[in-house]
Order: sequence, then structure tokens, then C-alpha cells
Amino acid sequence: MNACRLPWLAALVMAICLPAYAADLRQQSVSRSRQFVVFSSDIRLRQRVASYADDLTNDVKQLLGGTGLWKTPIVITIERAATVDGLAPQPVLRLVDTPAGQKIELDVKIGADPAAVNMQKLILRALLLE
Repeated sequence: MNACRLPWLAALVMAICLPAYAADLRQQSVSRSRQFVVFSSDIRLRQRVASYADDLTNDVKQLLGGTGLWKTPIVITIERAATVDGLAPQPVLRLVDTPAGQKIELDVKIGADPAAVNMQKLILRALLLE
């Protein structure tokens, strides 16, 4: 298969395998490693999360001395919580089997206090789930 077609094929597979609410490809950022795909309406937020996820993964790989660790795609969806009290529901982390293979989904709702979301902890849990 032609190497220049692989990114398009990967994008097509991800679009098919993602839930319908997260399939707006205009609102996604892909990390440098291409392991993390972040969906959010806030472009700066999703770019920062994608970059941070790669940096955190590299730090953990160095700590554990592993180079081939963590290949499973991790899809992170970040949305504002739609609650009256401003409290966000707990994040949802799940391992999903798709026709294209396994992926890890992390759904995060941000409430009135965005700092309450411990993104480092959530990304580490996603990595360790693999």
C-alpha cells in the first residue's frame, strides 16, 4: 500500500470507529505520536492535551525503560458539563473492541472548575489500561 495513503486510511478507520457524537473531524487534534486523538470544541485545549499526553507518555516510557510500549489508539473527548450545579460527572475510561482493533476511550466532562480534572491521572490510567 502506498505510504501517502496510510494517514487517510487511518483517519477513515477512526471516523468509522468513533462514536457518532465525536465524529466531527474538524474538532480533533492528533498528537505527534499519532496515538492520541483529542476531540473538543476548544482548539487550544485539545492541542495542549494532545501534546501533554505525548510528553507524559514519553516520560513514563523513559521511567520504565520501554521503547515499544503503548501503541493502542487513545481517543479523548472533552466536553463542558451540562449540569445546573456546575459539577462534572466522573470521567469514563473504557477499552473498546472495534473491527479495526482495540482502542481506549476517555470521556471527560469539565465543570465550573477545570482544574478539578486531573488530566495527568486520567491519561496515566488510559496508558496503564493498555
